[in-house]
Amino acid sequence: METLFKNLQQKHVCILGDLYLDEFIDCSAAGLSSEGPYPELVIEEKHLLPSVAGYIATLLSAWGVRTTLIAMTGRDHHARIVKEQLQGYGVNTSKILQSKTMLTKSQTRIRVRGDHYPSREITTLRTRTSPPLTGSQTDQIIKHLKKTAADCDAFVIADKDGNILTDDITEAIESLARQHGILKIGDPATRITALNNFDALVVNEDQLLQQIRDEDDRGRAARRLQQETACSALYLTLGAAGILYSDGREQQQVPTETHDVFDVTGAGESVAAAVTLGALQKIGPLETAKLANLVAGVAISRPGLAMFSVEDIIHQYHALQARQWAAKVVDLDELVNLTGQAKKEDKTVVWTNGCYDLVHAGHILYLEKAKSLGDILIVGLNSDRSVRLSKGPNRPIVPESQRAKLMSALSFVDYVIVFDDQSPLNIIDKIKPHIYAKGGDYDINSINQEERTLVEGYGGKIVLLPGVRGMSTTNLIEKILKTYKDEQ
Repeated sequence: METLFKNLQQKHVCILGDLYLDEFIDCSAAGLSSEGPYPELVIEEKHLLPSVAGYIATLLSAWGVRTTLIAMTGRDHHARIVKEQLQGYGVNTSKILQSKTMLTKSQTRIRVRGDHYPSREITTLRTRTSPPLTGSQTDQIIKHLKKTAADCDAFVIADKDGNILTDDITEAIESLARQHGILKIGDPATRITALNNFDALVVNEDQLLQQIRDEDDRGRAARRLQQETACSALYLTLGAAGILYSDGREQQQVPTETHDVFDVTGAGESVAAAVTLGALQKIGPLETAKLANLVAGVAISRPGLAMFSVEDIIHQYHALQARQWAAKVVDLDELVNLTGQAKKEDKTVVWTNGCYDLVHAGHILYLEKAKSLGDILIVGLNSDRSVRLSKGPNRPIVPESQRAKLMSALSFVDYVIVFDDQSPLNIIDKIKPHIYAKGGDYDINSINQEERTLVEGYGGKIVLLPGVRGMSTTNLIEKILKTYKDEQ
């Protein structure tokens, strides 16, 4: 995770879109007004933050990316405030245009808390929709795009109101991107199909259904939209259900972790910022979707348009990893349910088992090979009692709780189950894996013959994976003892 944020100061992103100033007013309820039948609120706190294109720009800038924002504001008090806010986060605001005929776009969210209920939003005040761009404004935006293109790595389009994406501007973006090799990431609310041949598009479920009206299945609808726009990857945000990506070759839904949701404001823009980061660092769509889920999780766990750092994201990642590792160690009932669901989804279940005492490179290479045989790799881990029965009273060196944690930390291991008998025959019988893998020096006649008969009986496949010569726990222990003996 840490490597994703390296060398970002060398990247330059130009964000084009709608710039809003969001005001959050936190109040407490003071009862009914004495002047009429309406509630009286006492203002406790105010926060002003750039939103939409401005929020994407501030997030990327906070993570170390050089950012330039191209947008329209009015010539009013809010325009001055939003520019000062952006500059405070290191965003280049020299390409922001001002118009005498419009108000700077703003949203005021009023949140109220009482003695017996938590803070909740009761109303939002918005400026009216801005008029379409004039020919002169369009020309100025294209001029700014051309000036930034020479050293730009990515264009990000965040069009909330549907006025920025004129035909002339989209043609200019396409031409400049092709000429300079610039990535294109779109986060449009309307006119989605105008963003053709983009490297990535971010849409939510409502936006998808507005474009693909005759399709009930969101997976098929996402695939169709990805094909119609010819984008390299489409990221469909599904709220608590996570993110579904479609890239023309495969489609996968990446579930989100359960979070304490404080405020969903800015969740979509945080996904767009994360997708931009994934494109800049050239990671695949699956890893990008995982990153976007992670970033959105940080955003919604904080009030308003929360600014958060690289350190906050990495902290969230490590906390998530710890929860996932803990969830990998399962009991038999859980494993039966998990493998049953995997089989319903036509996933291939692979089983292997062993002591895995003093884990070494030979174990890692073997488990990687075992994982490559299917979709779900389950490691049966001999308990301490089981190891003593087979290896003698001095083993294991590492207790089962620590061995289970080590196995869980391996990305290619999906589930770990600790068993107390010398053979996991009962577990294999209950879950009936598609593939039974065995490593080391085993051959078909030296593996446990009861296990062999069981697997062959239900139609499972036995795969023998050769070990790496000289790599074994016994050899490792002998080498350690010899080394310390020689030193003495």
